[in-house]
Amino acid sequence: MERGDFTSVAQDYAATRPGYPAALADRLVARLGLQPGDPVAELGAGTGLFTRVLAGRGLDVVALEPNAAMRAEVPPLEGVRVRAGSFAEPGLATSSMCWIVAAQSFQFADAERDLPRLIEALRPGAALSIIGNLRDPEHPAVRLLTGLSARHVPRFSPSAHLRDPRALLLRSGLVDPVLDEEHHAVPMTRERFVAMVSTFNLLAAAAGEEAMGALLADLEAGLAASGWHRWDMPLRARAVTAWRPT
Repeated sequence: MERGDFTSVAQDYAATRPGYPAALADRLVARLGLQPGDPVAELGAGTGLFTRVLAGRGLDVVALEPNAAMRAEVPPLEGVRVRAGSFAEPGLATSSMCWIVAAQSFQFADAERDLPRLIEALRPGAALSIIGNLRDPEHPAVRLLTGLSARHVPRFSPSAHLRDPRALLLRSGLVDPVLDEEHHAVPMTRERFVAMVSTFNLLAAAAGEEAMGALLADLEAGLAASGWHRWDMPLRARAVTAWRPT
């Protein structure tokens, strides 16, 4: 799997990746004081997992996703337009957006290159949010995955700053970063968990086909041996929001 190319796993991504709690979107919309008709851009919308919780709120949402296979998995959503676009080439007019959001996608941005362009697209006083679903590192299934990743792909190291990007946003010129979290859980099966891990693009790209295949086989065997066949996966949906100065 090439870095950033989800073409081969778009259907598994749509079927297995966890969504986001509506309560997080409610909190962010209220915090930003967004009104019906306000323009919102979602960067790296993927298969529309966060887009679904934005839909139907009266906002004018453009969901930007560079991969055609991923865009094809986004269902028709009220108030949402889906089109090609990326962090490098979002195609957003200067001072046009009341909110820009990236959910589980900012890892594919070049922050130094792309943040100035995104900030320019915000209206003065508007905000940018970086959102992610964080797994509980102490959950047995997650601990198993972590150990197998270290064994099969020792050179892989997730970007630590993406777990809490407040310092990154401040360096870019945004101000007053705040953190919002909502705990939620998704029903998980052994099959879903293994298929979900197969869509972890940066891990797969670092591993290569052979090592990734071995990791997935060991993951399935380890879950089966441990009796993990069906469970509720605890998650923290975390949003870090900062504002363009007025």
